[in-house]
Amino acid sequence: MNILIYTTNSTYTGRNVGGAETSLRLIAEGMAKKGHSVVYLTLDKTLPFGYRTKKINGVTVIFHSSFRSLKSLKESRGIHIDEIENDWLRTLFSEIIIIHDIHLVHTFYELDALKLFIDIRTRLKSFVIVMRMAGLYWYEHIRRDRAALHDYSMVFGAIDSVNFISAGLQDLMAMKERELGCCFRFRHSFVGDIGVIPATGRRWGGWAEEKTMRMITATRFSPYSKRQDLIVEAARLLRGKIPFHLKLIGSGATTEMFRRKIASYGLDDSIEMVPYLKQDELWSEMQHAHLLCHPCDYEGLSKIVMESMSMGLPVLCSNVLAPSSYIEDGVNGYLVENAPERWADKLVELYHKRNEFAAVSENARTFVHQHFNADMNIALYERTFSDLVNGAGLPRTAGQTETDERTGPEDAESFCRVFGITQGDLAINPGFVQNMRFLKFMNKIAWKMIEHRERDLRDLKASYAYRIGNGIVEPVRRLVRFLKQLRSTSDMF
Repeated sequence: MNILIYTTNSTYTGRNVGGAETSLRLIAEGMAKKGHSVVYLTLDKTLPFGYRTKKINGVTVIFHSSFRSLKSLKESRGIHIDEIENDWLRTLFSEIIIIHDIHLVHTFYELDALKLFIDIRTRLKSFVIVMRMAGLYWYEHIRRDRAALHDYSMVFGAIDSVNFISAGLQDLMAMKERELGCCFRFRHSFVGDIGVIPATGRRWGGWAEEKTMRMITATRFSPYSKRQDLIVEAARLLRGKIPFHLKLIGSGATTEMFRRKIASYGLDDSIEMVPYLKQDELWSEMQHAHLLCHPCDYEGLSKIVMESMSMGLPVLCSNVLAPSSYIEDGVNGYLVENAPERWADKLVELYHKRNEFAAVSENARTFVHQHFNADMNIALYERTFSDLVNGAGLPRTAGQTETDERTGPEDAESFCRVFGITQGDLAINPGFVQNMRFLKFMNKIAWKMIEHRERDLRDLKASYAYRIGNGIVEPVRRLVRFLKQLRSTSDMF
């Protein structure tokens, strides 16, 4: 199979990311290891304009730039950067899908990207779209903006399959749909998660004779789902009861609020806040901690919880879906109700039962190895993706057509006629063209327009642009208008 995986952010850029991006990289490299052709497309914010390609662990990773650095043009010159960026991404995605003959696209619910893939599939080529469902951001989004329900209903109804990462999350989604008074209808779904790489050589260090309980929490600071407030309030109640030190690892929208709260409680000596750590640094923290605390309102399948259990670090999670579906209290981890007093009481209880941690640690390692081993679970994705590509049990997408080999204009004159421009429009100010930062910004169509402005364009007939046919005409027209507007602005780059 030829597979395209897309995430805006990814571990390939060296940035700190969430569990979804980590999981999709594991799927990409697992499928590549099994002999499939895998392309991973992601944003690189350090890239000025354009895109670059690199082979990593058998995966063809394509990094593309953003147009956000041109936002000032949007206000000062009335140029619609968002529209131009959307057109450029559409043509970039189309080029990759054609050149690599993509059979299946896998991503999570990034609405803008999913809309582009659905549009490309309808216009251009048959391929399967599989969406990863790992949380409830859609629910929070619709609660804030009811109009978003239309977009989610359209996208969820158009994709070929949804991957729920746990059965508990599937149940939780049904509950939230009822709460919102809606019902999404997926054409196909399956439950499973790639899991984690077995923690070979990385084992929990245990709890020896030390009296202070060392706890860590490693997750984003967010106004929804994450509940660091529970552990901070519990810490306030713990003073004088047990010796403890809590390290809050992460960043996000509520970081400063918690920093102020901790200071106001006089807990600076007991609670330490640090930003996201590199993977090796995080693993070191996990090996030397006594307990991972994961307070939340809900969770799909927490990667940090799985990694902790994999190395044997005992975990204490909120007793909510979906952690309650894979953690058995006192057996392979611990669960607690979501109230500060309950968290405080549970921590006191665990402090005095720390002699049980070794058995819980071993049970957790065994559980993850059996159920969430990435080396084993890749077989689920290979089998499911293959069935989907082969059309097993799936009705055909409305409006989807087979690849249509269309022909385009055979010379510069007809090229210009089709795109509603003049040959003079192809002659760009030389000083502007020579600026490489701008050239990297252009998509392949614009590159060809510049490269061939004084040549016959017959050789472009077989290129990907003409296989897209009329679907690319309007985006190119907009790009040409964009060129016209920027002719006298080369100094800005």
